[in-house]
Amino acid sequence: MEMFNKVVGSYIDYWQNQPLGDLQYQHKSSLLQPFRQYYRYFKLRKRMEQVCHKIKENPTNDLANDREIQKLFESWLGVDSLMMRDEIQGDYSKCTKSFIDKAKKRWPHMDDESIFQALRNVWIMNTIQIMHHQPVELTNSIFAYSMLYPLTDNYLDDETVSLADKRLFVTRFRKRLEGLYINPLNNREEDIFNMVSLIERDFNRVCHPEVFESLLLIHEGQCMSLKQQYENLTEQQLLRLSFEKGGASVVADAYLVLGKLNESQMRFYTGYGIALQLADDLQDLKEDLMNSHYTLYNCHSSVEKRWQDTRKLMNLSEFILTLVPMQETPLKKQVSKLLERSMQLLICDAIYEHRLFYSQKTIGKINKMQSVRLEHHWKLKQLGEKWMEELKPIIAQQIA
Repeated sequence: MEMFNKVVGSYIDYWQNQPLGDLQYQHKSSLLQPFRQYYRYFKLRKRMEQVCHKIKENPTNDLANDREIQKLFESWLGVDSLMMRDEIQGDYSKCTKSFIDKAKKRWPHMDDESIFQALRNVWIMNTIQIMHHQPVELTNSIFAYSMLYPLTDNYLDDETVSLADKRLFVTRFRKRLEGLYINPLNNREEDIFNMVSLIERDFNRVCHPEVFESLLLIHEGQCMSLKQQYENLTEQQLLRLSFEKGGASVVADAYLVLGKLNESQMRFYTGYGIALQLADDLQDLKEDLMNSHYTLYNCHSSVEKRWQDTRKLMNLSEFILTLVPMQETPLKKQVSKLLERSMQLLICDAIYEHRLFYSQKTIGKINKMQSVRLEHHWKLKQLGEKWMEELKPIIAQQIA
């Protein structure tokens, strides 16, 4: 796909040539800043505790429309949830419930982690629907492409599966993506090939060839990622591999929602996919290092170089938000804010989790950028996970 390759090349040039400059602090640094940060942490913690206690004490309340939950969401991410709800067609929570129901019905023994991994992609595709004023709904394509993540990626990442078996699978999978109908060798292949068939229900191959070209792009990225497991790649090779795989992933999301992309849409969705891929690599830094799965963030031991690449990711994330392909409306402002805050939390949580791979000076600099210090946000995240575990039966009952 010529337009995609051209855009990826431009992002590689941007990455290699961007001036780092000084960090820009959104919150003016002063002697009072630590107190303001702690006060905000205290307020968020208190609100979270109140909301979770309320859910526990009133398990039949409608969680999707609970105003206290919406306020917590607004406080954490800085968006106007009521305004977004009024502007959005369809039901975000209903789509989530439909996806979980459908996945559990089809694969009753699939673990929750794999379903959540797929659900994250559903939410990205729902966001694309919102950005382009489409109803938020679970289409065949959204379900199928999202399920291809746990069905294929987890298999290709499995260290117990031989390289020969992985190569056989990706060869056969490519043939199916190209439109050939071949008999599956096992239940896994049958599931994966059925997902391709679901996509074919929504998009005719003759009318929408770009949709299937985008699926082949992400497939090529998966094939290339095998090299990260079995070959010693240069930093330049890792850079291109990461950009192509990450960009292709969200470009495929966009094609499976929109059918076609113009140049501005291609530029944004490629860049957003690259940023998400690099943020995931940063999150998985220690795990990938243990498995000798090399990425930009663990291919060198220099603390300074790792910080430079992290700064570049921050700059890239900020840059792509200037490219959001929406008309200037209040909804665009809220969507941009949501994307910005989500990416910032993703990156900063990863930095704090791997703080031993950074200098104390770096952690101090990043803390100055935050409305809540890194360690306090980490505590909020841990508290949220603890409550989610406790409230799981209630939430499961509501989405059953």
